[in-house]
Amino acid sequence: KVVSICLLLLAASLCFADDSIPECSRYDCPSYSLLYNNDTSSIQIREYNSARWVRTAVQSFYYEDAVNIGFNRLFDYITGANADGIDIDMTA
Repeated sequence: KVVSICLLLLAASLCFADDSIPECSRYDCPSYSLLYNNDTSSIQIREYNSARWVRTAVQSFYYEDAVNIGFNRLFDYITGANADGIDIDMTA
């Protein structure tokens, strides 16, 4: 599980080796330490700080329906429909 997360983060970091990610001007982006940089090959190896992620499994014939179901389920969770009944701050 940890290995798959690390590989996912490595793949994501390779896709976004450019420091001018437009989403980071509007949203909180994960902080990282640059371990290796090769400008010639446009490769960076980054180590990301620990973070918490949430996901939910949704099945639907239509993609748009699945997106709405998943979004609403996660939104309900962060707005108090969780075991502690508390609101959870969003980062964006």
